[in-house]
Amino acid sequence: MKAVIKTITGAVRNASLQMKMFSLTAAVVVAVAACSFAWMQSALSGSLSLQVESRARALATYVASRSIDPLLTNNIYALNALVDDTVKNNEDVKYLFIVGENGEVIVSSEKALAVSDELLAANASVAEDGLYRESSKALETDAGRIMDNAAPVFKEGGAEVRVGMGYESVGSFMTDVSSQLLVIVGLVLAVAMAVSYAIVKVTLRPVKDLVGLTERVSEGELGERAHEYNHDEIGRLAESFNRMLDDLQMAEAERNDYVGELADKERILGLLLQKVINAQEDERKRIARELHDETSHSLTAMLIELQELRRGSLTADQEGHAVALKSLIDQALKDINQLAWNLRPSVLDKFGLQVSLERYVEEIEAHHSFSVDLVVQGDAASLPPDVEITIYRLVQEAVTNVVKYAHARELGIMLVVNAAFVSVVVEDDGVGFDVGAVTRLRPGEHLGLLGMDERVSILGGTLDIESSVGGGTTIIAKVPLRDKGASDET
Repeated sequence: MKAVIKTITGAVRNASLQMKMFSLTAAVVVAVAACSFAWMQSALSGSLSLQVESRARALATYVASRSIDPLLTNNIYALNALVDDTVKNNEDVKYLFIVGENGEVIVSSEKALAVSDELLAANASVAEDGLYRESSKALETDAGRIMDNAAPVFKEGGAEVRVGMGYESVGSFMTDVSSQLLVIVGLVLAVAMAVSYAIVKVTLRPVKDLVGLTERVSEGELGERAHEYNHDEIGRLAESFNRMLDDLQMAEAERNDYVGELADKERILGLLLQKVINAQEDERKRIARELHDETSHSLTAMLIELQELRRGSLTADQEGHAVALKSLIDQALKDINQLAWNLRPSVLDKFGLQVSLERYVEEIEAHHSFSVDLVVQGDAASLPPDVEITIYRLVQEAVTNVVKYAHARELGIMLVVNAAFVSVVVEDDGVGFDVGAVTRLRPGEHLGLLGMDERVSILGGTLDIESSVGGGTTIIAKVPLRDKGASDET
């Protein structure tokens, strides 16, 4: 057996491409023809079977509707006439009988009323919510497969009509159609085989020419070019081969141009992102100013009016409400001032980065249980505004993460400014985390880290995060400083 398989495999490998393609095409054509024939048979048989089932249901419903009056008047003659006419006009009907309210057969197409108990029990109308509907079942009998349909005469139940319809017409029709289909499929298959052989032969002729061309090119004859063929797949292959020989020398230059375009796009994207951040900071500043200048002043005016009101004669209840109202206004003023500070600390615009960080550290220590150590080296007052706000937001985001996740006892912030760059280090002794696992497994859930990196990278700086589980976290940002002329120009 192995020897036979090996022989067949060797014959397939050594056969020409033309023979392989023709054999494959022929196999596909035969398979498609066989599948199409089987599918058509199955589809036609299914469609005809559905027609038989539909006819059985329609016939049972028809006889049931026509039996209402005769049953109400106990007109057995009319019922017999109805059954006889129905059976006479429908050749596929195997049996037709009407069952009364007590389960007895009143009228049957078999005049001897020889309806077996098994047939009576095989199907019955189905009750749903107090009403009855028809029921269809396929029965396997000695006479073959029969579609049995039970239709209630009255919706409330009682009498019902049973119709059994055979499938003989489907079988005879399928035999005739199958023989015709076999003839048609055979003719189509013969024509398809002849056409496929011709197509394969014509198609592979230019392929042979291209094979010879590749052999000559591999020997160093780079001046060779493929012949022009028709505008089909082989023709496009020949054109592509010719273009490939021409494009090899231009590949490096195009790659360099592409890299340059990517660099330009990245620079433009950075400028756009910087404009977005600047616009965001301006909006924060505007909202904070409006909260401080308008809303706070309005609440202060309310507080003054309340004080004037309390100078008058008030009852004890009124005095209690006045005190409660003053407490609410004081808390609202405090919340608004805190919100304005979080949006944009005014001290940052007035006194610069160092004072803002000192105030921020005081606020953090006042509201949280860990201590903060702030160290500033160098002239922080000389920093450009965009660098100031970037460093402040970075520290703000880093401290927020410490408050939320680190469970730290001590926090250190170091700001170093020199002529070339400004660097900031935020370090805590908290629980830490696996930096690689967090950024790799859940990159979209840590927008704070991503935002810090984006802010620093826009200014040409770098952001490093060093942390380990149980070993605390250190965030190091380094931003190069441009001269003032370059900053203004940008």
